[in-house]
Order: sequence, then C-alpha cells, then structure tokens
Amino acid sequence: MKLVITSISIFFSIFLQAQNYEIPANLSKSDFVSGKLIVKFKPEHSEIASHAFNSSGLLTEMAAQLHLSDVRKNFPGAKKPAKPFNDKGQKLSDLSLYYELSYPAESDMYEIARKLNHSGYFDVVQPRFVNKPMAEPNDPQIAQQYHHALIKTFEAWDVEEGDTTVLIGITDAGIQFDHE
Repeated sequence: MKLVITSISIFFSIFLQAQNYEIPANLSKSDFVSGKLIVKFKPEHSEIASHAFNSSGLLTEMAAQLHLSDVRKNFPGAKKPAKPFNDKGQKLSDLSLYYELSYPAESDMYEIARKLNHSGYFDVVQPRFVNKPMAEPNDPQIAQQYHHALIKTFEAWDVEEGDTTVLIGITDAGIQFDHE
C-alpha cells in the first residue's frame, strides 16, 4: 500500500511540475513592465532557442502575429551547463534558455502569454515583474543609519519581518545622550 501511495505522490509531483506557469489574474499595471514578457524555452528546444525568432518557421510567424518587436537573451553570456546536476546533486538551471520578448504595450499581455504557452516551445511565459519592497521601516531617520546597508537589513526584511512573540535583547555599551 505504501508503494502505491508513494508512486501516486511521485506521479502527481512530476505532473504538477510539468505544468506551465500561469500568470496570476489579479495583477495590477504597477506589478509588471508593460510590453515585456520573460520566456524560458523547453530544454528539448534549446537548439532553436538562439535563432528561433530570426529564422523562418513557426516562431517567426508567431512573432509577426503577436507583433514581437525585440527578442533578447536575459543572460547573454550564459551557456548550457556541462552536466545536469552539481556536486551536491542539485539540478542546475540552463540560463541560456531565458529570453525577454517585447510586444506593443497596448496589447493584452494575458492573450500573448496564452498564445506563447500553447505553442509548446516554452516552459515559462511570464511578465517582467517590478520588484517592490515587501516591508518598509517606519523610522523617519532610517536614511541616517549607515549600518543597514552593511549588514543587509533591508534584504533580510524581504525574507522575514519578525515575530511579535519573540523577544530579543541587545546589549550595547555605547551611549549617545542627544540621540532622538
């Protein structure tokens, strides 16, 4: 019985990983760069990825239909990894498969992404998301506190904001009587 359950679990995890990324329906215009999509070619199409939109064929026709004006590699110097896994057994990502496509800003991003997804050439089709801070401090003098850049406080706050049930004590021998 355990073997059956394990087999079913493995099947569904592989099946779910193989599904295309789906763009969330509730994105606002400020969440992404209008007119830009990021795509990742499927590994089996890696040979055509580098010249896919420049030569004749289905992708060139699709690019013309979707009015794709610019196609650029996201990582121009990237090459396919020599082996699929690193020394620790972790799967290596082929960054040479990632491209940025430009389309007319007035076009429907969801429709273009849907057509690209249905072409069968891509693992991922997603907007160029705008990076936003996940948490912002409310200290009005935060800009005067140089140590945050040194210890990467802001980057840490993007990962974890803290927990009000955790008590932290800091011992500091320095005293500044006129500190605000």
